[in-house]
Amino acid sequence: MQNQQSQNLFPHIPSGRCLIANEHGEILMVRRSESSGNNPGQWELPGGKIETDEEGFYAEEVAEAIQREVREETAVEVAIMSDPLFVECHDIDDGPRAGEQSLTFVSRA
Repeated sequence: MQNQQSQNLFPHIPSGRCLIANEHGEILMVRRSESSGNNPGQWELPGGKIETDEEGFYAEEVAEAIQREVREETAVEVAIMSDPLFVECHDIDDGPRAGEQSLTFVSRA
């Protein structure tokens, strides 16, 4: 995905999430802040948007984005262990694009 303009690829903002389960089958979830502009207070899998540079080009791969976002949100280092499990698209209010497209992977902490 690097070196491609993000706004030309998807009508949705691309992002990545990961499913992290421990040996007891418990899944790591994060809760959005109450001041979040989208889905305040809701629980979700850790992850986030793929970064772009000042010209609108992707600045990282999906796996790099997931690892960075999980580290920022939870201080947990993860390794991607699968191809995407599913793709989720949902509406958000974030400028000219009206939604987010999220790839979800299995990860290991």
